[in-house]
Amino acid sequence: MFPPFQPVQDPRSGEIIWDGTCCGGQSISGLPANTPGLIDAVLSARDAFQAASRAAAAHFPSGPTTFERTLHTSLFGIYDPSFSTPYSFHFNAGIQRELRPGLVLSVDYLSQRGVHSILERNFNRLGAADTLSVPNALAVMDGLHRVLGCPTGTAGVDCAIAAGATISDYGAYGLGGCGWASPGSPNPCAFPGMNSNFNSMAILGMQGKSRYNALQVQVRGALPNLGSAIKDWSLMTSYSLGRYAATSEDTASFYNSFVYNDNLLAFYGPATLDRTHMLNVASLFTIPSGVRLNSIWRVTSALPQTVMVPTVSGGNEEIFLTDFDGDGVSGEPLPGTNRGSFGRSISSPAALNRLISNFNNNVVGTFTPAAQALIRAGLFTPSQLTALGAVANGGHPLPLAPDGQVMLDSFITTDLRISRPFKLWRERITIEPAVEVFNLFNVANYDLPGYVLGGALNGAVGSINGTTKANRPNRAGFGSGSFAPGIPRAWQLAVRVSF
Repeated sequence: MFPPFQPVQDPRSGEIIWDGTCCGGQSISGLPANTPGLIDAVLSARDAFQAASRAAAAHFPSGPTTFERTLHTSLFGIYDPSFSTPYSFHFNAGIQRELRPGLVLSVDYLSQRGVHSILERNFNRLGAADTLSVPNALAVMDGLHRVLGCPTGTAGVDCAIAAGATISDYGAYGLGGCGWASPGSPNPCAFPGMNSNFNSMAILGMQGKSRYNALQVQVRGALPNLGSAIKDWSLMTSYSLGRYAATSEDTASFYNSFVYNDNLLAFYGPATLDRTHMLNVASLFTIPSGVRLNSIWRVTSALPQTVMVPTVSGGNEEIFLTDFDGDGVSGEPLPGTNRGSFGRSISSPAALNRLISNFNNNVVGTFTPAAQALIRAGLFTPSQLTALGAVANGGHPLPLAPDGQVMLDSFITTDLRISRPFKLWRERITIEPAVEVFNLFNVANYDLPGYVLGGALNGAVGSINGTTKANRPNRAGFGSGSFAPGIPRAWQLAVRVSF
């Protein structure tokens, strides 16, 4: 038999915390007596639980959000600790005048300023020209020289050239901007960044900005009947002359890659969806026999495009070929251009060709900042780098735009709806059959958002320096009617029942 149950007391206060009863007061006599040390452990666990509960309650319901918990870990990079919520300022001022009863003219100036949109920056500046490590570079060179049977160090460069080596061969051994650091060893590449113990350090900052300014003119309201030919005529006309400029292609995106890593705000200009002119005219009227005509006319000017020098090899050695400002980012905008220049400051293929010719004559074959760093360090001579192909754009000129090169296309379409309502059952039910025609005049539209001519100057069909009217590949033509404005003419039948 077990000895009688002893009540459990809190040794600190003397309070009985369990008298051995449960289940409606029934005694649990016969349980073992209190084991020394057990109560102290139970009380310590209780105190710890109560402390944790108080801490959790202090943060409820405004505890850490999902974003706060992932502030320093994200799919594309780490958020800057000084994260600021993106926001924008809106301002508009305008005047209105009633031209006739029911018809109003409005003229407005609109301005929107967005700040703190997300931009990515590589804080380790991997591949930047001023991060050259001479010991690393010599070790990289020796790795290739040994394979080719050449002397180590700078003495083996001419031997490697004679053996057919190129800058790509050196790049494969780490002469360039590469991230080969591991937990056990620092980055062995020649341009390891600010801290060779790390590779790329992508930080998502909030430096982005945007601005939209526009003059908008609207005429809306009712027009007078034209005898019995046109009745119940309503009109809505809107014209906008504006500019949308930003530091990224899409300021609403949670991720925008850098172009100028050392000066994120330098690449600022017309953004992806900028249109200088936008005209919309919508009208609805009734003609004899109760037939209703509803039309929408839309005309907008072309979208912009950014002019980019394409990468040559895509390897570690690319910083010697297309990194023109030495920040470690390769494949940069054509010198003399900015974001969205094609179709804006570059207003014609001839203007584009002048910039390409200037690049071919004054930049191609020169040395990028990374190549100049090798020369200053005494690792290579200018003639050796030229022989290796370590010069701007690999020494190859960019192709000029062909005769007949097209610009990005404007957008023009007219949609028409013809319907005739019939009232039934003492006018309680209205049946309105209709025929709808999209792109009534079958205007060919190209360069819809997301499907514009490519900005890389590779001379290929579909690029801004390789496309003519004869081979233009991106005419609108996907989807149906209302889901793909500007497609070749299409029509559909519809019936509306109102009751």
